[in-house]
Amino acid sequence: MNIERDNWINKRKFSPMPQTVVVLGKNIGIGSNAEDIAKSKYKLSEQSILIVKALAELGKASLKSPDNKIENIVFSAGPTAGPNNPSEAEAMHAYLDNIAPEVSKNIKIFEEKTSYDTYTGAKDVREILDKNKLSNIGLLGISYHIRNAKTIFKRNGVKPSKAFKAEDILKSIDPYFRDKINPRLQHSATFMLERLKEAVSTILLQTIDRKGKLRNWITSRTRVNAKNKQAKLTPTFA
Repeated sequence: MNIERDNWINKRKFSPMPQTVVVLGKNIGIGSNAEDIAKSKYKLSEQSILIVKALAELGKASLKSPDNKIENIVFSAGPTAGPNNPSEAEAMHAYLDNIAPEVSKNIKIFEEKTSYDTYTGAKDVREILDKNKLSNIGLLGISYHIRNAKTIFKRNGVKPSKAFKAEDILKSIDPYFRDKINPRLQHSATFMLERLKEAVSTILLQTIDRKGKLRNWITSRTRVNAKNKQAKLTPTFA
């Protein structure tokens, strides 16, 4: 028995679990564009793959704890690989099916597959939450993005009780990830530049861009997929 792996969920920062986990994709960013994603095996960036792996561990742990169980998962991200590919929400769902089918089969799953940034994600996720009367929300995302994402969601009507960093979950159960993979990621040019970008966004959120609308305006004019939104708010049940 791996005691570290079996007991990680009981650590204070992870437990109790939220009823609903909103999974924030991170396909598009520094060093990752739609063309790269479209060519990848799972139509996901390295960051989004890490996020789904962390979700799988959260889900498997919650299934072993009936009193601490995740009831719903909402994948959030639109067509980041281009209009002829699945949305990022669909790609994350498919990857979860591949690596942790027991989670997909036992937790209700929704897909928000039209958003192109955190602001539109918050708006569209809120619509899913309200329509399906989902509450007790947690966010799951990559470390450098989760703080600002929580702020944007909160200021647009979604008030998360928890915000999980994917790397923290994986570090808690996998010594190899903790000692080898995560240090490489955190010191990579991509992660350092993303942290700088998010630091600027933090300043904007604290001053002139309280809800993330300015960043949304910039994104809507720089990402092709912002002009190619697909059918909205489709719940799927595995």
